[in-house]
Amino acid sequence: MLTSAYGWLLLLHIGAGIIGLGPSFVYGRITQAAAQAGPGQIPFAVRLTRELSTRWTHPLAAIVLLSGFGLVWTMHYDILATPWLLTSIVLFIASFLYATFIQNRDTMRSLELVMQGLPNLSDAEKAEAARLRSRIRWGGLFMRVIVVVVLFLMVMKPKLW
Repeated sequence: MLTSAYGWLLLLHIGAGIIGLGPSFVYGRITQAAAQAGPGQIPFAVRLTRELSTRWTHPLAAIVLLSGFGLVWTMHYDILATPWLLTSIVLFIASFLYATFIQNRDTMRSLELVMQGLPNLSDAEKAEAARLRSRIRWGGLFMRVIVVVVLFLMVMKPKLW
């Protein structure tokens, strides 16, 4: 199987998915544990999740997407005639774009505020930090649900219409 382009692409696709997307399921737990450990731990937790996200999750998600397109090409799938595949691609791209243009920006701003320290923030900045935490939490949930749905679609290949 690994003697073909399909085999190598499949290995790359699944490996990048496991290594890149798997850790994203614990980002919320990392920051939650840091908050419970004390305010001094929060900057480290936010920096850690940002670092993992920008250096591992996001680049490997791009590899998952590109290798997925390579698999589609090698298998000669008609994307428009394969509803589970089309749905998976649309959902994955939506999640990828959300991570790129919204979650990444919000996490960076949250890190800037956290690095200033809670006592040093104005009331407006404290309110902004709370809004960002909520949006980051819900955005993370949104992206994790999409990963699970896409995984289900890829494995089960259900007839959707």
